[in-house]
Amino acid sequence: MTAYIQFHTRARVREGELDDFLDVATRFVEAVESEPGADSCACYVDRETRTVSFFEIFHDVDAFLAHFEHPPAAALVPEMNPKIEEFERIELFGDVPADVLDGLADKRFAVACAPEHAAFVGKDR
Repeated sequence: MTAYIQFHTRARVREGELDDFLDVATRFVEAVESEPGADSCACYVDRETRTVSFFEIFHDVDAFLAHFEHPPAAALVPEMNPKIEEFERIELFGDVPADVLDGLADKRFAVACAPEHAAFVGKDR
């Protein structure tokens, strides 16, 4: 079985910033989907609460780690982050090394990880 990594980020956007944030988020999703090893990326929004959730699936932990260095997506993060009022949490699903989890734990949000796949259906590219 391939060692897919699913990455879920949930945050609340500052009041008055949601439309601008979503413009940048659309470009971010397109940039992530161009990354080698990125199988999918989606952003969902609850306009009433200004809550956004990103769901990203990477083919393996190497693709997940490379995601943080991918120039098109990484260049958009400084544009998005000031529009975020609060990062609520990050959830990782898959076998993520402890040092990666430790690095994420240094950020300003809660990190949760479920390391074992019970079942997964995906299409290889």
